[in-house]
Amino acid sequence: MRKRGDQIHPYRPRKEHRGELVQIDGTPYDWFGDGHVRCIQAAVDDATGEVVGAYMTENECLLGYLEVFRQMFINHGIPVALYPDRTRLIFKEVEETDEQGRTVHVERPETQLGKIITLFGIDVFPAHSPQAKGRVERFNRTLQSRLSVQFRMRSIHTVEEANKFLQDVYVPKFNKRFACSPKSDESMYVPASAGQICSLLKASFSGCTDNAGVVSLKGYRFYVPGFIRKKVVLCLSERDGIWAEVPGDLKCRKYPVQLCETDTTGPLPEVYKVLIEKVFLQNAKPRFREVYYEPGTVLDAVKQKVS
Repeated sequence: MRKRGDQIHPYRPRKEHRGELVQIDGTPYDWFGDGHVRCIQAAVDDATGEVVGAYMTENECLLGYLEVFRQMFINHGIPVALYPDRTRLIFKEVEETDEQGRTVHVERPETQLGKIITLFGIDVFPAHSPQAKGRVERFNRTLQSRLSVQFRMRSIHTVEEANKFLQDVYVPKFNKRFACSPKSDESMYVPASAGQICSLLKASFSGCTDNAGVVSLKGYRFYVPGFIRKKVVLCLSERDGIWAEVPGDLKCRKYPVQLCETDTTGPLPEVYKVLIEKVFLQNAKPRFREVYYEPGTVLDAVKQKVS
């Protein structure tokens, strides 16, 4: 009987074309040496070892991967296939019936992130071991051994500073030094339109405004001016902040929202709370009510809850 340490992982040659397969993964680590673990999500082209996207967030999350995809789509294009681990951010276990009529459990990209990936026409299938996606795993190990040192040398202590350094300095230097030429000069990346990127790379939450034009999102309440008792979709992204859209609007028009109530103990993931803090509350708490409430509006009825 083979022991766990004796597992065999045959070598898999690189793909021949750029964009034929991109490995993605998140690596949590105490990057700033402050005792707080944050996550860098990264994407590495299998054919060249080139880093085509890297982004840090408070934890591995939908918003972080969307920013990695944004970098990849803008700078390179849409790949043929993605190769992540079996993360629940992408895959959901569902029951299906096989050819013999038996019920089997399979993993499908039916989460919000998985559906976004398939909307771009990208194939996605999970790796069942770290060795299977060794290119991105080795990049993660390189980051953990070198990047935190770079942060200390440059006095980088915030996520915003880290992302700017990653995109402007570290990733270009890494690719120049370590990326290799593919077997084929033909690229399989497909150019992405600005419309595709803007309309699809976002976290979406459906809801309905009440009599005051307020919609709830897991403890947070947002006022959508001009929308009373109507269905709306709250959209969030690291790049564009928070806005509302109307379901079925093919033009994906953005409508402004105003924060009117917070509940930091609610079930909303930490990375979303940080985004809301950054968009609405940063350096504005002393004048919070004056900025986000207009006297004489329907929001006066809610004002006492945040006093």
